[in-house]
Amino acid sequence: MLTQPRRLISAAIAILLGVAFVAAALGLGGALRGTVERAAAASIGDAAVVVTPRQVRGTPSEPVTGAYVAALRTIPGVTGVRPLVNTVLTQEISGQPAPVAAQTLPLTAPLTPTPTEPPGDGATLQSGRLPSAPGEVAINPAMAQTRRVQVGDEIRFVASAGPSMDGPGAMAARVVGILVPGPGADRGGMPAVYAASGDLLTWAGRPASGGYDDVMVTAAPGADPAAIVAAAQALPGAPAVTVRTAPDEVAVRVAAMDRDSGVFTGLLLAFAAISVLVSSIVIANTFAIVVAQQVRALALLRCVGATRRQVFRRVLRDALVVAGVASLAGLALGIAVVAVLVRLSQGSPMALAGIGLTPTGVVVPLLVGLVVTLAAAIVPALRATRVAPLAALRPEVGLGQTRRGGRLRTAAGLTLAVIGAAGLVLGATRHDVLIGLASGAASVLGVVLVGQVITPPLARALGAIPARLAGLPGQLAVDNSRRNPARAAATVSALFVGVTLITLMSVGAATAQRSVGAELDRHMPIDAVVSATPDLSEGDRTALARVPGVLAVVRTQSASAMLQVEGEEPQPTTLLGLGADAASVVRSDAFAGVRDGTVLLGTQLGIADGAPVRLTIGDHAVTARALVRGQHSPTVPLAMLQRLLGEGAPTTVPPTGSSVAMTQYWVRFADGVDGVAGTERLREVVAGRPGVVIDSAAAQRAELDSVLAMLLYVVTGMLAVAVVIALVGVGNTLGLSVLERTRENGLLRALGVTRRQVRGMLGIEALVLAGVGTVLGIVLGIGYGVAGSHALIGRTVDVVVTVPWPRLALIAGIALAAGWLASVLPGRRAAHVPPSAALATE
Repeated sequence: MLTQPRRLISAAIAILLGVAFVAAALGLGGALRGTVERAAAASIGDAAVVVTPRQVRGTPSEPVTGAYVAALRTIPGVTGVRPLVNTVLTQEISGQPAPVAAQTLPLTAPLTPTPTEPPGDGATLQSGRLPSAPGEVAINPAMAQTRRVQVGDEIRFVASAGPSMDGPGAMAARVVGILVPGPGADRGGMPAVYAASGDLLTWAGRPASGGYDDVMVTAAPGADPAAIVAAAQALPGAPAVTVRTAPDEVAVRVAAMDRDSGVFTGLLLAFAAISVLVSSIVIANTFAIVVAQQVRALALLRCVGATRRQVFRRVLRDALVVAGVASLAGLALGIAVVAVLVRLSQGSPMALAGIGLTPTGVVVPLLVGLVVTLAAAIVPALRATRVAPLAALRPEVGLGQTRRGGRLRTAAGLTLAVIGAAGLVLGATRHDVLIGLASGAASVLGVVLVGQVITPPLARALGAIPARLAGLPGQLAVDNSRRNPARAAATVSALFVGVTLITLMSVGAATAQRSVGAELDRHMPIDAVVSATPDLSEGDRTALARVPGVLAVVRTQSASAMLQVEGEEPQPTTLLGLGADAASVVRSDAFAGVRDGTVLLGTQLGIADGAPVRLTIGDHAVTARALVRGQHSPTVPLAMLQRLLGEGAPTTVPPTGSSVAMTQYWVRFADGVDGVAGTERLREVVAGRPGVVIDSAAAQRAELDSVLAMLLYVVTGMLAVAVVIALVGVGNTLGLSVLERTRENGLLRALGVTRRQVRGMLGIEALVLAGVGTVLGIVLGIGYGVAGSHALIGRTVDVVVTVPWPRLALIAGIALAAGWLASVLPGRRAAHVPPSAALATE
């Protein structure tokens, strides 16, 4: 076989791509781990010992006290103690709370920062200066970009569990610089502020005497860190803290941070395994075709004395050589891909430390390439040993599959397909992902095994149209696609696996997006709710309605009230009043049925549906019938709320203790408007109003859609490698078929078939094979996507099955187009066969 290496090119490409994927996955995993180790080490800096609050499961940890920090300074050999605060504050953005990370300056380095010299650990000052006075903060670029904060701006924040934004605990800080943190202090793109510990303690609501999250202890040269740890563990207050040497602390932090990178590496390896599986199908098909084409040569070897063992070894030796060369090339390609990703990541918050090349990352991909190739070549090698010496005297010979083997294969495939289908139904109804995964794998394997039975009739059905349109060449192309069922089935199976998985992910993502969106619509049916203290005016409503993308704005009111069920004590509540126009902005039937004399209540109140409920505001009271469903706040018609408030109800904040009707504006965006962008435009309109709060369900839906879309793009990109390998298999089948049909093509040319028609024949054959794999993949992928959605999310939300037909049509179009492209080179080769080739003999 090695004397005609052109026949093994497709197998080599399949090996190369599969090995490259594995190498890239392991290399990227190593790079991520190196990045984690670098970040963990940088977060320790030059500390010899690290003190952290003791973590007790089920109990919140207490910060390290100032008294313990003072005691650390008395330990012999300690040259410095650096207590750090690392917390989360709540920033006010147009009255809307938003989390922001907060850390002490200096971050990790021993250097005391100056207004112009940034702290160490790789941090750089982008603009401005560092904080040097109380109330000053530096921010990271993520906060400057996402929160639109610049040097000189004032920001307001309190601790997440602290007082209200407008209470006495609200604190203002002045931004004096933008700091790009080093790897030890980077928050992965989360907005962050950096300030002195004293300010952070105040804003976090901790005592000024100390309440620290980390304490870095530096030691004198020659001092024993273990001795310092022992002394620190003997101090008063030691039971509430954990003391470790720097290497031990780095190991703990790496283990904590490495979980995410391990999951990511495992995900990459899972997709690499899919590519390797598809590669194995292409490799096995290639060697089966090549061995079948060399039957007479193998028979001649048997005639001159070669034993079956020698023939078997020869085939495996050739496979080993191909695997070795292709695996080395694949390893190099995988490492190059990681190197490019590392280079591209520099300067971003997720900058990778390096390629992360390890012995495992080199050996494992090479072993995968060698083992998979040898395993795929075993069956063709065994078939080669069955060639009898007399086969060299026959004019036409081939390697067929025994009738018994074909029947066993079909029976096993049908059994697996039926069991897998039943398991998919069981996993979907029980919402069990493991059952669904196992059943899906079994059914896919079953379809692959029965491929020889179902591929010919499907090829005939799909080829009916081109056979009629293209005339005799089209009929010959369809017949050629069915000539060797085993070869066609193997070619189709490789493409089928890739298209099935891409379709599964597309249907699953679309179904999850629609299902979760419907659930959000039920619980948060309003795109955006705008409220403020003091109250909003009709002019604000007009301004909001003019915002581009806003479809409708309606006015609602809410007021404090007392709710009482017969036989129980009154309960304070907030009563919401809706006008008749509220339906124009509500995206579900959440408030349907609210009419005069009824009050909509959530099930969380435990009140029976239809029970009489007494509502009281001040001196006014009314009894209404309870309409219980969902998780709603008590809701009544707006006219009913106004009667409770009395004529001339106040619309601004009255003196303490009085009833107040606060106005809210409910906003609905037009379909297709991005929720995040629409909400930002609303914020711009009310930016000058103090105390404005915007709650945006549309922004949450948009962010969810963005996450699902990004996940789908990433997964589709990784699965595309498997599809590319499968299309290499299509080209391989056609190319090898051209070699074995040389005399046939010469005869067609002699009978008047043009070169263009010969190329068209190969193109139609490729389209038929790609079409069978694509149709099977899309049909079964839809079923797998629906079943997987029920298994994965059916327990938590009502599944709304959604099939993204435009996306599936695009997938089918790309697969068919790529199949046609795979036929170009074989078609050109077939078209150049001269008519005289019909007279040639081997």
